[in-house]
Amino acid sequence: MIVLAAASLMVPKFATPATLTYLLLDVTPILIIALAMTPIMITGDIDLSVGSMVGLSSVVFGVMFQAGWSIPLAMVASLIIGAIGGALNGLLVTKIGLPRSPSPSAPWPSTAASPSACSAPPR
Repeated sequence: MIVLAAASLMVPKFATPATLTYLLLDVTPILIIALAMTPIMITGDIDLSVGSMVGLSSVVFGVMFQAGWSIPLAMVASLIIGAIGGALNGLLVTKIGLPRSPSPSAPWPSTAASPSACSAPPR
């Protein structure tokens, strides 16, 4: 908020409705993730798999949309995949007893490669 106020004072046409709308649209996904992560961090844990699951869900959405799925169906598919991945990570920690540090970041290498693998042009 301080940066927003300072920019509004220093840049003459910064505080326009269009600029504020674009700023809100850019920050909304981060705010949603931060909202979900806040209780986890308050309890003293850090879940490193969130970034991986967001990336995986984004790739699933993109692949489904490119395959001709409608936006609502692609959204549902990406939410289901993200929920399944998050549930599996949670099970690894809570039921199987894997340490909290490595297990949430375990899917990262496989999901980090997904965007480039799925968006590569066909040979």
